[in-house]
Amino acid sequence: MKTLIWSVAWGEYRYMLQSLMSSIRSVGIEHDILTFSDQPLSQVISCEMDKSIHLDGTQYWKFEYLNKVAQLDYDVLVFIDSDHYFVRKPRLDFHEMLAGDPWHSFLESPLNSPITSRSDWWQVLDLRNNYPYWLHLNSMQDNYCHS
Repeated sequence: MKTLIWSVAWGEYRYMLQSLMSSIRSVGIEHDILTFSDQPLSQVISCEMDKSIHLDGTQYWKFEYLNKVAQLDYDVLVFIDSDHYFVRKPRLDFHEMLAGDPWHSFLESPLNSPITSRSDWWQVLDLRNNYPYWLHLNSMQDNYCHS
C-alpha cells in the first residue's frame, strides 16, 4: 500500500518536526514524507504552508491540511505531530496497524472519561462539555475509559 506520512509545523515547532522526520528516516522507515512548514525541511517533501488556512487555536486547521493531502495518490495517510520521535522501526507497517479500518486516532487522554479535563491545552475547551458531537462520545463504550 502506498503510504504518506505528513505533518505541519511552524516557528520553533519546525525544529521538533525536523527532528521527528530525521528520526523516521534513521530507523529505516522509507515511506514518502510530506511536511508543511514556514521553512524548508530536509529528508522530506517540503511544502510551504498554505496561507489561506487559518491556524485556529482549536486546531481544526489539521483537517484543512488533511483535505489537501487526501487529494494525493496515497492509500494510507499518517499524520504525526511534531512532538514525537522514533527510537526504532515499528514491527508492523502503518497499513497493518490500521487493519482495514478507515480511521484511527490516538489521544493522550480518553475523551469520555470523567477524569479527563484539559482546558489548558492549546485553548481547546473541555470536549465533553463543549463538543459532545465530537467523535460521537455518547455512543462510545465504557471500555474506552481506561486510565
